[in-house]
Amino acid sequence: MIETDAPIVIYVTFDDMAVAERTARAVVDQRLGACVNILPGAVSFYEWEGRVERAEEIVMFIKSLKKVEQPLIELITEMHTYDEPAIVAFEVVGGAPSYLAWARGQVGPHSQ
Repeated sequence: MIETDAPIVIYVTFDDMAVAERTARAVVDQRLGACVNILPGAVSFYEWEGRVERAEEIVMFIKSLKKVEQPLIELITEMHTYDEPAIVAFEVVGGAPSYLAWARGQVGPHSQ
């Protein structure tokens, strides 16, 4: 059984800071992520269409919950400019209990 309230981190790369920032804002505005970190300056090497490519990219980390993983991936995919965006989810196995509690409170509808 999957714990829907389990914390996850989504890793995504972008080629455009403006798109990354718009995506980050949408993630937080729609309460699909508690916090988004954007780290410019990554250099990526990968094979695409038979050639090894080198690209300067922006890395994004989204702290979220398992219960919104699919809608979060759908939003990122919709906003992204890549044909095949790198979107990878990691399960969080530990962390500061107070931070994880705060993050759980930030994702999903506000409690009344």
